[in-house]
Amino acid sequence: MLTTYKKAKWPGLVVAAFVGGYIIWGILIPLDYIKQTGYLERAFISKMTLVTESLRDIDRSDFSIATTTIGKVSYTLKGHKVIDMLGLTDRHIAKNPEKIEGMQTTWKERNFNTAYLLEQKPDYILFSTGHKASAPAERALILNSQFRENYSTIGFLSGNRLKVIWKKRGNFSSPNRQLPTTEFADLMYDGLNLMNDKKHTEAVEAFEKAAELCNHDFALAEFFIGQCSGELGQTEKMVKHCRKAIELDSYNLEARMDLSTYYSSIGNVEEVRKLSNEILTIAPWLRR
Repeated sequence: MLTTYKKAKWPGLVVAAFVGGYIIWGILIPLDYIKQTGYLERAFISKMTLVTESLRDIDRSDFSIATTTIGKVSYTLKGHKVIDMLGLTDRHIAKNPEKIEGMQTTWKERNFNTAYLLEQKPDYILFSTGHKASAPAERALILNSQFRENYSTIGFLSGNRLKVIWKKRGNFSSPNRQLPTTEFADLMYDGLNLMNDKKHTEAVEAFEKAAELCNHDFALAEFFIGQCSGELGQTEKMVKHCRKAIELDSYNLEARMDLSTYYSSIGNVEEVRKLSNEILTIAPWLRR
């Protein structure tokens, strides 16, 4: 009887061990996910705080701002007009969403109305991921020539990185031309992902195709071609496209920064001094 009892006990131990392991796995795996999600959320809030508080410090005017991340922005910029690009708190966008065929996204918030947004002419536009048009409202916006031709990225230093926001620089004098498909936005998005993955050759190809689609009217596409070319050691191409970016957008900071770094590396003090003066004229707060 004793032997039978011991044999019968083993299946129960195996089941208990399996159930116990499953419970532990069920606790630890979600815990890692929660920790990672929490880390990313804190990093995102930190970025939004840096940009909005810095903006509030350098611009004392009654400026307006549009964003896809209204929560932290509205909290920091109390008293300013904040346009919710997703339509969560904007009735017009919520009730009159635009539709663009082929829009692919992982975002749940898919409402946007770029015509309405551009009519508001916000002084600033803040994308959720800086340069990258990620949300459908952001991807739809860059399809419009009035955005590409009238907004420049400015930024605030965090370590050695520039956290960017778009600033209105133009007067919307030209009629708007909207690209008919999302291909341009998709190529810009893919190019930035490739660049972040250090796949600079593939990134250049994506940005060059995007530049052709918008008839080379977007300074940021030209700048990224130049930046990736510099990473590939193609200095002549880097200089050419950074210069093109500045020609399209006289307020472009980042092309000037890359050119300044290059001219410093070859000992061209005169060019470095000229570019540094231009950078501090456009963004005097970077002197701090």
